[in-house]
This record gives sequence, structure tokens and C-alpha cells, in this order.
Amino acid sequence: LYCKAKMLQWDKPEETKNIIILMGGFHVQLNFAKVIGQHMSESGLQDIFEESGVYGKNTAENIMKGKGWNRIARAHKLALEALWKILWSNFIEWTEENDCHVNQNTLFQAQEVARLLKQKDFPKVIEIYHCLTDSCEEINCLLLEYEKANSDKPTFYFWRQYMELVSILLAFTRAMRNGNWKLYLAAFKAMMPWFAVYDHTHYTRWGTVFIADMECLNLTAPEIYEDFLRGRFVARETNHNFNQVPYDLALEHVNRSGKVAGGLVGITRNDTARNRWSLTYNQRASLADETRALYGLVHDDIDDEDGHKDCLTSRITRDRNDVNKLFEEFQRFRVFQQENPYDLVALTTGDVAPENVCCDLTEALKNGLEILSTFVDSRLIKKDTSFHDSLSKKKSKTFSSLYNTDVQRKAGGERSVRPDRDIFRRIIVSMESGRDVNIDELLQKELCSVPLSLATTESTLRCTNKAEIASILEEGAKVAELYESDLLTCSIIDGMALVQ
Repeated sequence: LYCKAKMLQWDKPEETKNIIILMGGFHVQLNFAKVIGQHMSESGLQDIFEESGVYGKNTAENIMKGKGWNRIARAHKLALEALWKILWSNFIEWTEENDCHVNQNTLFQAQEVARLLKQKDFPKVIEIYHCLTDSCEEINCLLLEYEKANSDKPTFYFWRQYMELVSILLAFTRAMRNGNWKLYLAAFKAMMPWFAVYDHTHYTRWGTVFIADMECLNLTAPEIYEDFLRGRFVARETNHNFNQVPYDLALEHVNRSGKVAGGLVGITRNDTARNRWSLTYNQRASLADETRALYGLVHDDIDDEDGHKDCLTSRITRDRNDVNKLFEEFQRFRVFQQENPYDLVALTTGDVAPENVCCDLTEALKNGLEILSTFVDSRLIKKDTSFHDSLSKKKSKTFSSLYNTDVQRKAGGERSVRPDRDIFRRIIVSMESGRDVNIDELLQKELCSVPLSLATTESTLRCTNKAEIASILEEGAKVAELYESDLLTCSIIDGMALVQ
């Protein structure tokens, strides 16, 4: 809807000059989660989610497709924590080998912050945190040196890319939850090259316009800019902390209220009933709020962090256990210490990416920045290309490109299909999990997604000659002799019975 609203604003500038148009933050989150799934497709991340037992097959697939925000956020947070645990231990070993030891006082302060957070001693946490931020600069410099020392190892670099992508997504989420306008813009800018390189053309085109408008907001609408700095670019129902949401997500809550009991379901074709529901919605919501306040169900002045589901003891325990499961799986596949460090390798399958796939994956950020630079230069600055002209797709190659096969179509042209290569891995995983699998009996079957008698492994139907069916059916068929009779008789032959 942003593009339609913006085009209307361009068409009628006088009537819409006092309107500021924002992109829907919730849909930006979902699309960037899809970008992460595209980048990590067939890299082994989905397999690790499944084999660790943290998520099932369908849930893991949906996470990679960018569906189901709550599970997406939790899955990537857990994976990020597990990867940091592995990377940190490797980093400490590297510092010891290179005689550049980390300041022990910094590590002690970090442990102290964790301990005080559990005790909810927030004044001391803030006091130590300011000291910790200054001393962390040294660790940050050492981390950059460590990454530079491993920059020629594609698998290492690839998984560090994933950690950076998740960090951008979490920073964007944090910006909206805290109402931090500057962090919001910074995170969105960091997303743009990835939208461009993975062919999210709407965000590539209109994201540049959105950023340009927001950068000039302090000049075009200074009062709105000040409100945004105070966090008023997101919706907030109560005065609690970390509870603000983008307006498109707030609208989803309104949409949900129309689909439950007492909602719009069943009355959308009744004009009178629909109008009554719509016109009285605000009043009914106000009455509901006042009723909750009357019975003491609203505690707007008290921050109930302990009541949030992510802060419950059971949830913390579950998250810790799931992080350990993912940690074990990443360790098992030696995520940052591959046997062939100079090849880009899919963790769980061991497939080595060819040079073109390795180049597209490791230089994805660089390619995205080039696409954005070309777009801005040609369509917004020089304007030698129409802004609305179609964008050519980059079609960046990922690990999933290794398994695609081009198949000729009858009508001409080609299409890419992907055979199922995971059948034997799934059998092994099923056996290791304790399921009763009879391999001898199982291998007597075709184990294909299509019957090979009717189609090829590329899912194309086999060519046949229908005219031969009649001759095949006639072979060996016996002609029944009719008995002679003086009476008027008829003979009925059941063709289906003969075929069976």
C-alpha cells in the first residue's frame, strides 16, 4: 500500500502535503526474514533446526520461508546465541595463540551484569554497563582482527553473514519495541542491499524513496520528526517497557477482533449489521477498557516484565535447553572449523559450492550495494531511466541452486525443478531417533515423489503412444464363441471384467 499512497501523494502534492507516509514495519520484518531464508537456503540451517529437535519439519520450512513471525524471531535468536557460544570459544583460543589476551576485568564485568540482571538490581546494572561499554571497544577491535584473519575461509564468512543478518533483524525489532527512531532508520538502511540482491523489487524501489523522505523529515516536518524521536512512529497501548508495535501489526490485532465471536464473520453481506459493527467499534473498545479498569485488570503504571511469556522461568529454561541442542548440532558439524576451510560447504550435506555460487553468497552485500547505487543514480539523481521501469532481477545463486535441474517444456522454454535428495538422510534420522524402519522392505519400493512408470525423476510425464493400447489389449485375447440358437438372443461382454 505504501507505493499506492506515495504515488497519490506525488499526483496531488497540495492536498497531501501535510501527510507523512510510513512503511509497515511488521511486513518489513517478515520480508527480511524471507531474505534470510533465501540466503541460507539448503545451507544446513533448516536441517539443524529439525535434527536438533527444536522444530519439526513443517515449522522449520515455514521459518525459512518467512512465515510465522513469533517462531521466526525465536528460532533465529536461539541460533544466534548458539553460534556466538561457539564463536566466542574459538575467539578466546585465537587470542591465546596470538598473545592478545582479552582483559579479564571486562569478562568479570560482563558476568557481573548477568548476575545482577537475574537479581533485578537495575541501578547497579546501569552503573557497570557504562563501564563495560567503554572496555568492550578493545574486545570489538580484537573480534575484527579475528574475522579478518579468517576472511579467506568462505564457510566461516558465510555463517558470520547469517549472524549479521539476524542482528539487523533484531535491531529493527528492538527499534520498534523501544520507539528508537534513529535505530529504526539505521536498521532499515542495513536491510536495503539484501532486499536488492534477492530481488525484492518493491522494497528495492520504494525503500529508497522512504529513506530519502525520512532523512529530510527534520526539514519538511520538524514537529513530526520530534514526535518520531520521542517514539511516536509506533503504536503503544500501555506505558510498559518494550511493548510498542508497528501500526500494521496493530491493525492485524483489529482485524483479528473481526474474525472471532461477535466479529464480522457472517454479517459482511448485511449492510446494516456491518455498518453497525464498524461504527460502534471504538465505543465498544472504550467500554471494554473501562470495564477492565473497573475490575483492576489494567496495571498501566506498573511494569510487569516478569509477567511476559519470554520472562517466565519455564520459557527461560526451555530456551536454554534449545540453545544447548542447537549448540551441539553446530558443534557436530564444525560450523566455524571445516576440514576444507577454503571451500564453501553446506553443513549437513557436505556439498561444496562451485565458484559462481560461492561468489554470489560471499559477495551478496557488495552486489546489493551496487544494485542500490545504480538504481539511485539512474532513477533518482540523473533520471535517465524512468522510476517505474521494471527492475532486472539479479537471480543470485545459493546452495539451493546446486539441486535445480533445467527441464525442457513441450511448449518451448525451460523450467527449473528440484529433485528430492533428502530421502536417505530422512531414513537415517528416523532410524537414529528410534523408529522401527525395515530397510530391506523399504528399498524394494521406488522411493520417488512420482511413479517412475508414468513420469521421470524431473516430474515430467513420459511420452506414450495411445494407439498401441488397443493392440496390447488384443494380444492374447480369446474371442468367445456364441452358441447357436433358434431363439432371439444377445451376448453381453463385460470389458472391465476381461481387463481385470
